[in-house]
Formats: sequence, C-alpha cells, structure tokens
Amino acid sequence: MTQNNLDLIEYNILILNRFVDLIDLLDQSKWIKKNSSINGESVSRHIRHVYNFYECFLHGLDAGKIDYDSRFRDSHFERDISYARTKILALVKEFSLINNQDVDIEVSLNRSISHSRINSTFRRELMGLIDHSIHHGHILQIAIKNEFKDIEFKETFYSPSTLESSICVK
Repeated sequence: MTQNNLDLIEYNILILNRFVDLIDLLDQSKWIKKNSSINGESVSRHIRHVYNFYECFLHGLDAGKIDYDSRFRDSHFERDISYARTKILALVKEFSLINNQDVDIEVSLNRSISHSRINSTFRRELMGLIDHSIHHGHILQIAIKNEFKDIEFKETFYSPSTLESSICVK
C-alpha cells in the first residue's frame, strides 16, 4: 500500500472515530429526535447515511464495482444508538485491515440521473468518503449546537483546507 493510500485510509478512520465521539455525546432521545435545524431529520439518520456510503465502498471494493445507491437503510441503526456505535466501530476495524493499491474502480452513477457507470480509483473514492463525511458531520455539528445547547464538541467536522485557510486569515 502506498503512503498516500495509507494517509487517506487513516483519515477516514479518524473521521469515523469522530462520529463515534459525537455519538458518545448523545443519549438515546437526542439520537432519534427530529431536529428542525436539519429539516426534521434526526442525527441518527444523517450518521446512518454516512455509514451506508462506507459500507457500499467496502462491499464494492473487492469486486471493483461500487454502487452507492444500493445502500441498506437500516432502520435499527437509526433507532438504537448503541447498535449504531457498534456498527461504526466495526467499520473502523474493517478500514484498518484494508490493504489495496490504487486500483481502478467502476462506480454506478445515481440511478435517478443515469444508469451508467464512471471510472474512478480507490484513492478517489477514499477522498470522496472523506468529503461526504465531513459535509454531513458539519451539518450535524450545526444542528446539535442549535438543538442541544448542553453539548460541547471535542472534535469538529471541518475540511482540513478550511482549517488551514482560517489559520492563514488570522
């Protein structure tokens, strides 16, 4: 595995662990509460969505074909905070075992837009998972700050380039 692949795998693990840290700040009622800040969605639904993308990536990796539309939208994940935590920790373990070179991967496009596939790579999909996860993590961060004033974040969900840019501005 090249160092670049290892860096991207480790960063995905870091983000998944941030979601575990976020879960640890919540209780069951906050986990399932529908939040007006995110159009009546729950924290659990957003985290389940992120989890599903990682799951699709891992399932498609061996075959060299990823279909993010084939997500299994597990309602148990959305209803049970400790089940969700366990599932994310299992993803962390699976990610720590990935040992792939930068191989070509076929990715199915969103079927509601097109029934075709595009060519991608292992590295590109790892980066896509990072961007997607940070995006949803940041949405959740805003929602939680608005809805649950008693919660303080240990870690935040910002793109590293955003953090670097804000340091430069200061």
